[in-house]
Amino acid sequence: MIKYQTEIKTNYLLVHVEGETDNANDMVSYLDGLLAEPASREADRFLLDHRDLQFQGEHEESYDVAVWAMERISRERPMKVALLVRPERMALARIYETIGVHAGMKIKVFNKLKMASVWLSS
Repeated sequence: MIKYQTEIKTNYLLVHVEGETDNANDMVSYLDGLLAEPASREADRFLLDHRDLQFQGEHEESYDVAVWAMERISRERPMKVALLVRPERMALARIYETIGVHAGMKIKVFNKLKMASVWLSS
C-alpha cells in the first residue's frame, strides 16, 4: 500500500511517499490521487520524495508506469518536478527523467534533498 503526505513549502509542494508494492496499478493510483488534490492543482513545482517507497515491479512495469506517469503529469499543465530517491535506485529512476524530458517536462532525479530543493527553487 502506498501512502503520501503533502506539505506546502515556499517554492514547491513536497510530497513524502512511503509504502511497498509490486503492483503498477498502485503507483498509478497514487499519482492520480496526488494530482487530484487541491494543493497539487495549484502547485507548479513538486518535490516527490520516494526514498521511503519500495516499488518491486519488474523493469518492464517500471517503464510502463514511467511512460504513463510522465504523459499524465505533462498533460495536466507545465510543471517542474524533482524526484528524490535512494542512491541505489538512481539508475532506475532515471527512466522517469528521460521519459519526462522527452515529453517536454522539466524533471530531474536526485538522491540529496538539498540539491533537489535548490534545483526546484532556481
